[in-house]
Amino acid sequence: GMPWVILAAGYLGVVTAGVYGSRWRPGSMTALRPLLFWTTVVLAALLYLLILDRVPLSGLRVDRWSAMTSFNSSLMHGQFPYLARTHLGSQLWGLPVAYLLGLPFQWLGDVGYLQVFVFVCFAVVCQRSWGRQFDLVWPFALFATSPAYLWEVAVRSDLTSDALLCVLYLCLCARWRDRKTPAAMVTLGALG
Repeated sequence: GMPWVILAAGYLGVVTAGVYGSRWRPGSMTALRPLLFWTTVVLAALLYLLILDRVPLSGLRVDRWSAMTSFNSSLMHGQFPYLARTHLGSQLWGLPVAYLLGLPFQWLGDVGYLQVFVFVCFAVVCQRSWGRQFDLVWPFALFATSPAYLWEVAVRSDLTSDALLCVLYLCLCARWRDRKTPAAMVTLGALG
């Protein structure tokens, strides 16, 4: 219900604060970086849960969520899932693995929980991989508040979560780069 001009100006202020905030490096902030990072991640996850609670599914003119829900519901009822329709009447599309990733979250009550879960997993991997070398607070704050990602959360889309899962998979491949054992390669192949 808020005019887009106010939202755009507010986000421009967040980006400007992020750019200047990332250059501010007093010595005492180094010890606070993990606390600031996890506070940012937790607040973003709570914001996403609030968005999922407040944005009604039936009022959306985007059918990403209903494609995943319809596919999984048809599959669980023993029907060919690609014959199902979205809430807008469209045919289903996409790979079945992308829909099956949302099945546990559909059982929890909302396929949008997949976005929140993948965001937190991505934050954990980034903190473990680069948290000691770089200040991750501002990049994550900007990513978490980007209008594109907030839109993805609101419409319960699986596009960003699929992209982040691909990035997590590439991080795992990079970590196992020197361990080319048959077990590691089979595991990476199955996950891929």
